[in-house]
Amino acid sequence: MALIRIKANFSREIILFAFAIMTALAWLLLQFLNIDKQVERVVDLENNDIEKQGMMATLA
Repeated sequence: MALIRIKANFSREIILFAFAIMTALAWLLLQFLNIDKQVERVVDLENNDIEKQGMMATLA
């Protein structure tokens, strides 16, 4: 019974409109996060960690 009420309140147009809005929000979020810069920072952190581990291995 509840499923019938849910189907009555939603239409394809509403679902497509909501999908378009969510897609736009995801795109805006990705633009704000600047993924390329984040990847560069992760690579730098990994390189620093590898260098520190290498120094520790030479000290041991």
